[in-house]
Amino acid sequence: MLIQDVVIGSAVGFTQSTNKEIENKYKNAGDRTLRTVFQIFQVTFASQFATQALQLSRSTVQLPTAMTCGLITLGIAVADYMLQDAEAGLIKSAVRYAHNHIGTLSQIVALVSSLAIAVMGSPALGLASAAFIAYGLAVRGRYITDEYKKYVDLTGVVAMGAFSIMTGNIMGVVGAIFAYKLLKLDQAFANVGRRLFAE
Repeated sequence: MLIQDVVIGSAVGFTQSTNKEIENKYKNAGDRTLRTVFQIFQVTFASQFATQALQLSRSTVQLPTAMTCGLITLGIAVADYMLQDAEAGLIKSAVRYAHNHIGTLSQIVALVSSLAIAVMGSPALGLASAAFIAYGLAVRGRYITDEYKKYVDLTGVVAMGAFSIMTGNIMGVVGAIFAYKLLKLDQAFANVGRRLFAE
């Protein structure tokens, strides 16, 4: 159970962190559509984290479903697009602010929820998830070198693949392969292989 929780927490935390990294890449490239897709991924993951934390706390608070949160995110993105030529005003500023910061808010919700999950009943899962989300924050803050990042990313991709195989989720395996290619982990994988077989 402990190893399974660590794998699941690592996979989920890594996925959440990677979604933010990819969102930022598409934001910098000016691709509104793919940026929004990865914002939706982050919001739905954060919603699931928060729901699990509330269930563990035995709270009666009901959050909107992950699908509802995703649709709200899509609505914000569409509103931001439709208001781009409108005159500056409070509504336009609020929508633009929400669209620019919803990914970051999702990361915070997921991190706090992971820590709550760790405290309230599933320490391995919560801490593994929180570690990867915090790692993503450190990467985006430029506190981690690119060389070190590739090895941690490789660990995250392996956890994603293992979790997907454990749960029979074929789309998760596809996501792990997509992340492997997108993060350009070929060289890190080759270096690990050389070190393992050289000894």
